[in-house]
Amino acid sequence: MSAEECLVCGAPLEYLEQPEQMTCHFCGKQEWSHARCVQGHYICDACHEKIGLRVIRKACLETKSRDPIAIFQQVIRSPHIHMHGPEHHVLVGAALLAAYHNAGGQLDLEQALEEMERRGTQVPGGVCGLWGACGAGISTG
Repeated sequence: MSAEECLVCGAPLEYLEQPEQMTCHFCGKQEWSHARCVQGHYICDACHEKIGLRVIRKACLETKSRDPIAIFQQVIRSPHIHMHGPEHHVLVGAALLAAYHNAGGQLDLEQALEEMERRGTQVPGGVCGLWGACGAGISTG
């Protein structure tokens, strides 16, 4: 499955100019969104992120690398991290925190990763195309 395919049916994704009220295929939550698959499936950010966030946290706590790019590249290979998924809003900052910690930076990595998740998950999915700034970059600030 490519990064531009629906997690439910594998159909291509489409991005709408105007948001529409949608219902999450997995949890039933209703919310406004600019993105869905061409078959109408929608997955809310919370459901989309759950598995990806666990992958990110585990990798960042286990790595000994001091290179944030290498950490990012390791995590991005997981099938649970999707190219245009909201998990990127946590991944970039988490990789930076893990690399800093492994290079001798004084911080409680577990606590820092929790804070990164809290902040990064506040950046809505789809903002990269709508705000003109990548949510991953926004969340690292």
